[in-house]
Amino acid sequence: MEAEGENEELKLYFGTLYTSIVTLFRAISNGLTWFRAADALESAGIFWVQVFHFYVAFCSFALLNVMTGPEKCRR
Repeated sequence: MEAEGENEELKLYFGTLYTSIVTLFRAISNGLTWFRAADALESAGIFWVQVFHFYVAFCSFALLNVMTGPEKCRR
């Protein structure tokens, strides 16, 4: 991050460990439009953008699996 220079948007979403955790939580709980955080990661590298996309997709599918799981047990 320091080598890339000052990126205010990246600092806003991922500047500290606490803000990173809050950003990740808000991205999956609809408290943040997650594409803005993903766009902020572009200056850190496309790899980190894809890791963020994977995180959002994984959490979304995990939630869907938990929501549909009890129905299978009732049958």
